[in-house]
This record gives sequence, structure tokens and C-alpha cells, in this order.
Amino acid sequence: SHCDNPVTSYVVTPYVGTTAQPAKTVGNVTQTVLTDLTNGTAYTFKVRARTALGDGPESAASNPATPRALASTLPRWPMYGHDPAHTGRAAADGPTELTPAWSLPLGETTEVNNGPVVGPDGSIYVTTRWKLFAVNPDGTLRCQTGISSSAAPAVSPDGGSVYVASSGGLSRLSSTTCAYVWWDRGAPIGSSSPTIGPDGTIYVGSATESAGNNLLYAFNPDGTTKCSWDSGSVLGIHASPALGPNGEIYVYSDGPGLAALDSACQLKWTQYFGSVSNTPSVGPDGTVYIASLFYLYALDPADG
Repeated sequence: SHCDNPVTSYVVTPYVGTTAQPAKTVGNVTQTVLTDLTNGTAYTFKVRARTALGDGPESAASNPATPRALASTLPRWPMYGHDPAHTGRAAADGPTELTPAWSLPLGETTEVNNGPVVGPDGSIYVTTRWKLFAVNPDGTLRCQTGISSSAAPAVSPDGGSVYVASSGGLSRLSSTTCAYVWWDRGAPIGSSSPTIGPDGTIYVGSATESAGNNLLYAFNPDGTTKCSWDSGSVLGIHASPALGPNGEIYVYSDGPGLAALDSACQLKWTQYFGSVSNTPSVGPDGTVYIASLFYLYALDPADG
């Protein structure tokens, strides 16, 4: 701005495609937060400066950005870590007392990662070493079927399907009958629990136990492969993938370490931290968190 006419404010205009949305006037600041945007819609933004003489020209459009609901507002607990970012944080309060409402003996051996998940209607799904169980909210058994799994399952956003990782690959089963819809997609899976993105894409890592390089897979709900990433290592991907606010994929492998991929499964960067036996988590601002045996790391999503 001219020294006699300093900038007093900025006008920020969101665009959907080429269509301008209601603008917001902010002070003489370098950043701001826009509300009243629609989750899941891609926006670009243009800014123009305002002085006592009027408005200047609009800037070039920003890169596209897609707002999404905070992960902690998702209902129930449909996957490992609660949500695609693996925040482990739900909107609901926990129990006020530790008296069990009911119990259901499964008669099966469970692995350390066979945690239960909860669908949108309150139904509970749990895997064991040899079976998947679907349990009604009152504790009665709805159905069960044979499948060998060492990971927590995941429930589709509409509650109609359950995705189970097994030694044969990824399978999709009906949440009402436990019948297979499709099965054994990808490669053998160890303890990498499937993660479901906001658009229904399912992410999981393979563990082929030295039978070849292990891959991160992104599957469409119909079982077709959306994309995949080759880790370049025979060491398994045992962590559950986590998703960033703009579709970034974060997965830890014993080979390259923590890998950041874009939404098309293309590698952005890697960071190696040595012994890691957990999955990454992503904060609302995109910061990536992961713990090694001795340290907690917070990483810039742009370059790691």
C-alpha cells in the first residue's frame, strides 16, 4: 500500500469453482479463520486489500482446500483410534461407573489389537483369532462368521458393512448377517487395522512376512484398488494408517519408517525413528504425532 494510505483491512472471498461465495472482511492481519463453509466441498480463496481509498485488485486464487468435520465429532467408535486421524478422542463422555451392563463370552482367543468397534446404531463388532462377532447394543449376539484376524475391524459410515483385515487380505462383510460381500483383497495383513476415510475409501497395510515388498493399499468400497504404495521393504506394515485433514496418508513401516503420502498414494517424505510399535495420529492443524520407544515426535506435514 502507499505510505499515505495504509491497509486497514482485507476482504477474503471463498470460491466454489468459479462461483464467488459470501466474502469476509477481516482486520489488517496475516491469517484468519472462515466459518460457514460446507464440509466436503473444495474451495479456493482470493484476497484483496482495503484502504481509505477503496479496495485493491483480488489476488490469485489459493490452492484448493476442503474443510472437514473435526474427527472428534464422529459418532460412536467405528474404527481403530476412533476416527481417520486416530485421535483416540470421542465427543461422548465416558461411563460414570464401572459396573458392567452386560457381558458376552466369545469363547475365542483375542490378539492385543483385536479391540471392539461401534457402529452408528450402537452395534459392536469384534474380531478374534478365528472369527468376527456382531453384537447388538443389548449384548445379544447378532451373527458370527469365520475369519482369522489380528486387528480391529472398521465399520462403514452408513453402518452397513464391516471391513476385516486377515491373513488373506481385506474383506468386506455385511453388518447384519456377517456374510461376505467380497474377500481377500490386496495381500496378507498382520495387525494393521483398516482406516475408513470420509469418502468411504479403506486404507490398510500388508505384512507378507518376507514373501515380497509390503504395500499400503487404498480400496474403494466395491473392493477395487484406488491406489497403492510400495514400501520397498519386506518388513511388514503393522500400524494402522492415519489420514490428514486434506486426505494425506500417514503410515509407519519397519522398513522406511513413517511415510507421508498424498491422497493418490504418491510418496511425499519419510522419517525413520527406530523402534516404533504404534500408529501415527494427526491433529486438527495437520501436525503428525508418533511415539518411538523413548520419544514423542510432532512433525510438520509439509516436509516431516
